[in-house]
Amino acid sequence: MDQLSSPKHLLAFCGSLRKQSFNKMVLEALKIRGHSQFHNELEIHIFDELGNLPFFNPDLELALEEGGLSSLPTDEKSLVALRYLKDVMAQADGLIIASPEYAHGVTGVIKNALDWLVSGESFVDMPLMLINTSTRAHHAQDALTEIVTTMSGRVIQEASLCLPLLGSQIRSTADLITSDLVGQLDNKLSLYIKALNQSA
Repeated sequence: MDQLSSPKHLLAFCGSLRKQSFNKMVLEALKIRGHSQFHNELEIHIFDELGNLPFFNPDLELALEEGGLSSLPTDEKSLVALRYLKDVMAQADGLIIASPEYAHGVTGVIKNALDWLVSGESFVDMPLMLINTSTRAHHAQDALTEIVTTMSGRVIQEASLCLPLLGSQIRSTADLITSDLVGQLDNKLSLYIKALNQSA
C-alpha cells in the first residue's frame, strides 16, 4: 500500500442528483475504503451542493468578485453553495468526479460546477480521478476528459475507473464494498494516491 507523503484532502463531485445513484455509491465506497487504508491521513469530502449552485453567469461571477450583488437577482442559498464550492476547491489536493452519461454528455450539474471553476487558479494542474459506472458511458467520460483538460486539470488516466454497476445486483454502498469490485476501488485509489505523492 502506498503511504501518503502528507495528509491529503480530496474533493468529490457526483454528477447525479438521484438518491440511489450508482455514482454516489462509488464515492461513498471510496471514502470508506480510503479511511480504512489511510485513516486520518486521507479525507474524501463529497460535495453535496452541486444541485444548489446558481446557473453560471459571468455577470454574477464579476459581481461576486467586486461585491456588487445588489444589482443582480440572487438567492442566498445558491450563493452560500457557490462560496462553499470555491472554498473547498481551494483547499483540495485532488478532485474525484463520478458522472453518469446523459445524451452522450456530462450532466448539467457537473458542467455548471466546472463552469464556475474554469477561471479559478485552484483548478490549474489539479490531479483528477474520473469515474463512471457503466461500460456504455464512454461518451461522457471522453467529454469530461476534454473539459477538465481544457481547464488545465490533469487527469490521472491510470487511476480513472469504470465499474459495471448498471444492470448489476449492487443496490447500496454496503453491497459495493463487500463485492468482488472492491479490489478495483482499492487499486485505483492506490494509483491515485501514488500520483498525488509524485506531484506534491
